[in-house]
This record gives sequence, C-alpha cells and structure tokens, in this order.
Amino acid sequence: MSRGPPTLCIKLDEETLERIKSLAEERGVHPSELAAELLYEALEQESRAAPDTAREEIRRTAAQLTRKVQDLLVPYTGKLDELQRTLAQVSEKLEQLGEEIAKLQERAQSPPPRPPATQTTSPEARAPPSYRRAPPGRPTAMERLRQQGAVFQSDLKWLNNPPAFFEKLRREGAVVMQLGGEYVAVDPEYWAKMERTLAQVAEEDPEEAARKLPRPMDRLFRLLYENERAYYDSIEKGWKIIPPEE
Repeated sequence: MSRGPPTLCIKLDEETLERIKSLAEERGVHPSELAAELLYEALEQESRAAPDTAREEIRRTAAQLTRKVQDLLVPYTGKLDELQRTLAQVSEKLEQLGEEIAKLQERAQSPPPRPPATQTTSPEARAPPSYRRAPPGRPTAMERLRQQGAVFQSDLKWLNNPPAFFEKLRREGAVVMQLGGEYVAVDPEYWAKMERTLAQVAEEDPEEAARKLPRPMDRLFRLLYENERAYYDSIEKGWKIIPPEE
C-alpha cells in the first residue's frame, strides 16, 4: 500500500488563516495547497539569497586580510626608504673618494720639479712648499655643469647610481628633474637664460622654436615640451617653462 506525501501541521492565528483562505479563493485552490505553495516560494527565495550572503562574507574577509597585510608591510616600507637613503649617501661618499683618488693619481703621474741649478733661484722656488702653486685638479661635477649648461643622464653611461649623482647636484644648487625617463640637471644661470630666450621666441610650432635655440638648450626644450613642462603663451607671444617643484 503506497503512502502519500508527508503531512506538516501548522498552527496559525485567525487573522493569518483568514488571509490564506481569502487568497486561496481568489486563486481557486484549496487553502492547504496555497500554504504549501507559499512555503515553497519562501524556501526558493532563501536558497537564492544564500550565494549573495556568501559572496558578501568573502568580500569582507578579503578586505580584512588586505588591511592586515598592509599593516604588516608599513614598518618594512619605512625601513626600505631609510636603506635607500643610506645607500645614496654611501654612493656619494664613494664618488667623492673616487674623485680624490683620481686627483692623487694625476699628481703622482706628473713629473717631479727640477732641482735648482744654482743657489740663485726664483722667489717662488725658494718659498716653502705650502706656498707653491698646486697642480690643477679635475673640475667637480657642479663646475662641469656650469661649463656645459645642462647634463643628461643618457650621456653619462659610466654612472653607477644616477639618483645619488643628481641628488648631489640638486643639493649644490642645480635644477634637477626627470624628463622622459632620465634625470636632467641644469645650471641655475643657464635655466634663467633659457627662460629669457624662450620668452622671445615667437614661433608657436615647437620644432621651429627648437631650431632657434643653441645647443644643448634645444635638446632640453624638446624634452620639456614632450613632458608637458613647456607651453606657448599666446597672449605674451612666447614660450614658458615650468620649473620643477622644490
């Protein structure tokens, strides 16, 4: 003998029972059938809402993990910055040491002074060693910059630590910036001269304007224009450049 579907008994208050009876009459079904249908719909909605709840829980867990990882990385980030500054200082000291060694080698390779032929030598030769004129040394990086006007990283293939080299020039007063993926240093007087020169160039086309400039000012102007740090002032009929932030 086959058994029918299981039976579930539900106790309802009078108001809810009357609402079910009224709705069952409108749909033309028995109240018990309507109650079962409403239960199925509620269970279906619950099953659809479950994945959304799970996804929200996953998002919250991921956000918490992200915050914890960031909290763990913050102390190490500060240490890495400090290490980078220390390396820059060490590199600067090594560069200064290299310059001193080069000066010593140059002095060692120069011929020794000739001994005086007689006792009647010049006043300079009779003077103590501390008053004699020392052989000229190599120019410093800042002195070379003043001679050239501008220095480009792409021309200095021998540099082991470009950031430290250009940071040293910046501390000594040079105008230093990054243009097109390379460091560029400009002598302050040369920068002011370029500003005055560009203000008098009326050609609005950048290539025509660059042809009016001497070297290396034309190369520097092209880099400034390509990196949106030079623009044509249509009111004053001249070019202007944007200096780097301090």
